[in-house]
Amino acid sequence: HSLVSSSSSAKQLDIETDALPVGGGAMLSEGLLALASLIAYMVLTKAFVFGVAGDPLNPPHNNIASWPVGAALLVSRVLGVSATNVLLTTFFGLVLVIYALTVQALVTRFFRLVAAETWSEGRFRVFGNKHVATAVGLGVPWAFAVSGSWWALWLYFGGANQLLAGLAIMLITIHLAKVRAPTKFSLIPGIFMVVTTLAALAWQIYTFANSAIQYLGNVRYPFGANHDPSQWVLTNVRPPINVKDYAWLALGINGVFVLVGLILFLVGLSMAIRLFQSYRSSMTEARARAPTAADGGTREK
Repeated sequence: HSLVSSSSSAKQLDIETDALPVGGGAMLSEGLLALASLIAYMVLTKAFVFGVAGDPLNPPHNNIASWPVGAALLVSRVLGVSATNVLLTTFFGLVLVIYALTVQALVTRFFRLVAAETWSEGRFRVFGNKHVATAVGLGVPWAFAVSGSWWALWLYFGGANQLLAGLAIMLITIHLAKVRAPTKFSLIPGIFMVVTTLAALAWQIYTFANSAIQYLGNVRYPFGANHDPSQWVLTNVRPPINVKDYAWLALGINGVFVLVGLILFLVGLSMAIRLFQSYRSSMTEARARAPTAADGGTREK
């Protein structure tokens, strides 16, 4: 969100004061969408989502299939129509598809924008070409998707995303410190965001590393003495490689993402240290510039 707002939204504002309704409105709108989507799952029964064992008339439904049904059920109570109304389920199915297409188009566009700005010159300027950048931006995630390794990447996406959030909040805190404005309202959330994200990354690194170690050591816990140890390493990937025949491929993916996680963790830790050092420096400078009693003011404590 910080990248999008600073690289795109800010350039489309007519005047600076428009940032308040645009930014605040976007935040409230997305929060409403998130809550409504969560409620759409909450109204479904356990039998619908997970199915009924031995009953072919009540099969399980995945997350994608469940959302339109839940949304239709939620809205049907308000409209006074049947929850199985074809128009409702079709409409919310289209909403889901259009949302996915819009997000994909937006992400591709921003990748192309970042590629153009990053590699516009130099040895790798070919990647700054909009057609090459689009092909790379779509080809890499496609490879992760069809190989089943997207699940491992998705776990780290959350970590990288929240590190950017922590960076944005701490930059705001540093700015507030420099202008001698109250900082506790952003400092506390910033610390919480950075610390919890680094802890989550550390835990995920341990998960990938531990599964690889258990497989290589033929360790049979925690599934039991008679359980195949390859099952542990396969939990971090998805079809078609989450079967025993592809255990070594899954092991390799686990190893790669141990390295990816370590890089993310070290970058995040370095970022956190530099941010907190900058914050302390900004607070010190702000106190030094504070008016003294002789100047008609009081020095901040």
